[in-house]
Amino acid sequence: MGLDLAAPIEQGVVQLTDFIADAAVSIVDLVQSGLAGLESLLAQRQLDRFDFNTVTPVSIAGLIDAGIAALEDLAFQRLVW
Repeated sequence: MGLDLAAPIEQGVVQLTDFIADAAVSIVDLVQSGLAGLESLLAQRQLDRFDFNTVTPVSIAGLIDAGIAALEDLAFQRLVW
C-alpha cells in the first residue's frame, strides 16, 4: 500500500518535520559527514558539554530547526533514509 503525502504537505496539513520529530542521528556520523562540527552543535545547544557522549543521538528535528543541516543534506549523506 502506497501513501501519497505530496498534497497534504503542499497544503500545510502535514510537514516533513512531523515524520522526523523523534528521529535522531549519531553525533559521530554527523561530524564525520562534514555537515556539522562539535563547535556548531554546542553553539546551537544541540549538545551539552557536560553530557556529551559520542554515542549520544542528536535530534534531526533539532538540527533542522537550528539551521545546522537540511533534511536533504542529511539524506544525501545517508544519515537518514
